[in-house]
Amino acid sequence: MKRKAFNFKNNLPLKPMSDMSKQNLIIPLYHTLKTAESIPYIDPLYSARTVKQFRADLDYFLDNFTFISLEELINLNKSGKSPKEKCFHITFDDGLKSFYNLAAPILKEKGISATCFLNNDFVGNKGLFYRYKVGLIIDRVSTDRQALKSLEKITAKDGFDANKSYLKSLKYKDTLLIDEILSKINLDVDAFLSNTSPYMNEEEILCLKNQGFTFGGHSRRHQDYQFLNTEEQIKETLSSTVTIAEQFNLKYKAFAFPFTDHKVSGKYFEEVKNKIDISFGTAGLKKREYGFHYHRIAMENNELDAKTIIKAEYLYYLLKVPFGKNSIQRK
Repeated sequence: MKRKAFNFKNNLPLKPMSDMSKQNLIIPLYHTLKTAESIPYIDPLYSARTVKQFRADLDYFLDNFTFISLEELINLNKSGKSPKEKCFHITFDDGLKSFYNLAAPILKEKGISATCFLNNDFVGNKGLFYRYKVGLIIDRVSTDRQALKSLEKITAKDGFDANKSYLKSLKYKDTLLIDEILSKINLDVDAFLSNTSPYMNEEEILCLKNQGFTFGGHSRRHQDYQFLNTEEQIKETLSSTVTIAEQFNLKYKAFAFPFTDHKVSGKYFEEVKNKIDISFGTAGLKKREYGFHYHRIAMENNELDAKTIIKAEYLYYLLKVPFGKNSIQRK
């Protein structure tokens, strides 16, 4: 149904849809921005928004919504209120250097800020997200026949073909296999981190903080929460969020789920609701089932402009209302 909402020629004005939905807040989600240069660890995985598209997105948001800061949103939530006018807040996940180099200057130019969510173990390029390792592998074997042969030998023992779908299916639990593949195809992650520096360091984060940008935790290693039990989820969230708040002297504790909050139980939310100030999922436009938890709209679709993405989210939300499907039911 959501795909149909995107494909449907939606000539409905935004305001009536937002008024009917009573959803005045949108929270766009990005990871990185793309210039003319390739991004070998991301390009094989998803289509990043270009700088030009990001500028156009911001213009659309500013023309149709009012910017709200993270701290204003936290204070509004603590007062038990919701935004009375259509508002937006920009978020970026993973703490990539492009947030510092590309996104922040554009946001400053537009007179607004954003929140960036950090993986503790990757700040300062101390490590690399396992999915970005997979991206590097796909990029290498796509152009290096010898590397492809090496990959085929490694995966043959598990009965897998050396193809992109297999590589993209690898999970955090497959980290040892991923690292073995990297070694066999002569991809040195430490050298990559040193030479490329895909993540922001502490100095860059503090610089942006001093300019009004806000930050939060995104788990320590970017594991998928649906594969963790509730106790592990709680520990991962609090460890990440509290440490980030202390490390960068933040007056608030903000958290964004890595991947998704799909299958995260009500017990988790009851446990963390008084220990963090605000959290974010990735389910698009949704009713909030917990006051401090908000859902975001993924913007990384290079075939659609912001107007189409946002109007489709509102239409999809309204189509689900009669079926009671516009909120997430937690067990």
